[in-house]
Amino acid sequence: MDTTAEQTEPLLRITVADDPNALQSLLDWLRHEDELRGRLRLEPSSGGTGGEMGGLHEVLTIAMGSGGAGAALARSLSTWLTRR
Repeated sequence: MDTTAEQTEPLLRITVADDPNALQSLLDWLRHEDELRGRLRLEPSSGGTGGEMGGLHEVLTIAMGSGGAGAALARSLSTWLTRR
C-alpha cells in the first residue's frame, strides 16, 4: 500500500527592517551553504497591515526540510550576524 502524500516543507521567513541591503547580503551569504541550495527565495511582501503606512518589503523565504538545513541555517546566520 502506497501512503505517499504530497507534503509541504515548513517555511521560515526573514525580514530586515533597518537596512534594505541587509536581506540581499544575507541571501548572498546563505547561498554558499550546500544544505540550503535550492531552498532560498527573495519575495515581495506587503509592508503594512490594517491602517499602517508602508510600501513593499522583501522577505527571504527558506524551505526548512530534512538534510541538515536547520543546523546549516543556524550556523551560517550566526556567523553572518557576527561579521556585520
